[in-house]
Amino acid sequence: MISEQSLDQLQRENQQLRARLEETEDTIRALRAGEVDAVLVGSGCERVFTLETADKPYRLLVDEMPVSAATLTERGEIIHCNRRFASLLQLSQEEVAGRSITSFVAHDCRRLIERMLATGRTRPAECELSLRRADGAPITAYLSIAPRHEGALGECLVVTDLTERRRYEELRRTQEALTVAQARLELAQEAGAIGIFEWNVRTGEVWWSRTAERLYGMPASGFDGSFDAWRRTLHPDDRERTEAEYVRAVEEHRELGTEFRIIRPDGQTRWINAKGTVIVDSAGEPLRLLGVNTDITDQKAAHAERERLFAMERAARAEAERAVQARDKVLAFVAHDLRNPLIGIEMSASTMSSGGTEELRAQCLHMIQRCTGEMRRLIGDLLDVARIEYGRFSILATPLDTRGMLMEVAEAFQPRLAAKGLRLVQEVPASVPPVYVDRGRVMQLLANLLDNALKFTPAGGVIRLGVSSTENFVEIAVTDSGPGLAAADLPYIFERFWKAEPASRAGAGLGLAICKGIVEAHGGEIRAENAPSGGATIRFTLPVARG
Repeated sequence: MISEQSLDQLQRENQQLRARLEETEDTIRALRAGEVDAVLVGSGCERVFTLETADKPYRLLVDEMPVSAATLTERGEIIHCNRRFASLLQLSQEEVAGRSITSFVAHDCRRLIERMLATGRTRPAECELSLRRADGAPITAYLSIAPRHEGALGECLVVTDLTERRRYEELRRTQEALTVAQARLELAQEAGAIGIFEWNVRTGEVWWSRTAERLYGMPASGFDGSFDAWRRTLHPDDRERTEAEYVRAVEEHRELGTEFRIIRPDGQTRWINAKGTVIVDSAGEPLRLLGVNTDITDQKAAHAERERLFAMERAARAEAERAVQARDKVLAFVAHDLRNPLIGIEMSASTMSSGGTEELRAQCLHMIQRCTGEMRRLIGDLLDVARIEYGRFSILATPLDTRGMLMEVAEAFQPRLAAKGLRLVQEVPASVPPVYVDRGRVMQLLANLLDNALKFTPAGGVIRLGVSSTENFVEIAVTDSGPGLAAADLPYIFERFWKAEPASRAGAGLGLAICKGIVEAHGGEIRAENAPSGGATIRFTLPVARG
């Protein structure tokens, strides 16, 4: 392989050879002119050259040149060449002698060699061109020609074979390109957090790039290069499946594509995406699995969050659709409940305007008052639900005797209980503490619950008011002896516009939603359950009054 420095050295040697040639030519000229009779040459042994052998030193000098060399006539015919020149052309010295140098030059370079020969008659000439060997193979060569001097046999041609130098330069350019490509690949790996791996399936050895080691949380050169070491990094729940997918890709010569979890040395769990291809030998047997790893933990988290949001959105949409359907059904009930008292008011007003007895006018007035009371309660319920929904439901709390509050509401319901043949049993301990509540709202709460109990308890049944207490809360339970609640209805009974009996037109389904709003406004909790002995129980808590 010839480097740039070697080529410069050859050029310097050529100049030295030209100087020696000139000295030899001067010696030959002196012999031929009769200025000297003989020349004594010493080179380890003494040799004498006379006029008869005057050309021999010149030939010996050409023969001993460390590069390919030959002497030419003015027309370019080769007079003599050394063994290196003949070997370069893959011919013997005898086969080369007498032939024109142009016969060994590539056709497209012949004009170049002709100009070089013409120039070389008066001054040194150099060029680079392509020679042809005996077998036709091209040789990139560097040629230099020394001009002819008096007494010399001919011009001296020195040839330097540049084939190896060209190969060296090509190899160097290829190496530079590979270095650049490697740098680009490493930069791409760093930018994309891509780790490259190679599994030699015959030896079991595994190679990782530096980026792959970082993906797995290892220091540089921290991976020991074995398949088992990679296997140990896998999450136990993914280990068997992932290993089987790698082995199956190799055995079936198919592309690898999988996702799995790893556990880093610091205990952190990460998601890895692996893609690879199987390299086979000429017989189709697998040699290695070459692939890439990328960390997809963030993508997995984003996907899970997106799915969670989609699920929430689907649930919210379903809830909204159900609420709209419930609202539409209840609006029909509300319209009916408003229309009935309006009709009563209209009929009573019409009767009063047409005259009639004083007794009839009193009955009509009572009907108007009852109807307006029903409308006022329904409108009040709708407003309460709206306030609860928009967070504008407020209370004005004061200490209130729990026992006295329950007795008051029980007394108010006695006429209705008696009319239906029901008994109200109060199980209130004498030591129950007072509660800190909004009296009007809690009375509304108890009235709604007792009204529901009356509605679903059959004639002759029993309604119970039970009370218990803790340090911070008083729990009140209203239990009826009706059919109880369907298990499927329990999660929904406190929602607005919900009714346990959709076919019934009695009420708008707002009572229990208002009860829930009142209890939560006091900081308590409310729940529904079926009583062990039958019927339904509504339990709620209210805060104990302090001081």
